[in-house]
Amino acid sequence: MAFLIVFDANDLDSCQEALNLHMFLKDDWTKKDIDDQPRVSFMPHVVLVANKFDKDPGNEKLHVNLRQTKFYAKEQQIDHYTVSSGDLQSVENLFQITIDNIATRTQLWQPDQQKVDETEKGTGQASTWLSGFLG
Repeated sequence: MAFLIVFDANDLDSCQEALNLHMFLKDDWTKKDIDDQPRVSFMPHVVLVANKFDKDPGNEKLHVNLRQTKFYAKEQQIDHYTVSSGDLQSVENLFQITIDNIATRTQLWQPDQQKVDETEKGTGQASTWLSGFLG
């Protein structure tokens, strides 16, 4: 599981809303436990994505916003990327890096084996779904 929180790097309100959204997700996520294990061990991969950074490269607000969101990301130990929808390579790189991060955090996508076994005894749908998902 991953959250890509995309914001307009030129717009302070957009940047602040992205940070608020991350704080809300983090607060909500850490309040609950899953099967008596702290939910924090299952934290999804989160990326702050600064979009439109090339719209007005000389804009001082842009540089202030990028410094603020990069600092926040570092402090919160989440990823931060700048992309432009006009540059598809940066978007493709973002998705590839995100997929690679999810793949290495198996607790996010690998189901509890006992639950899979129980589901397979019932309908068999879990193994079909999983094999389709995992390739």
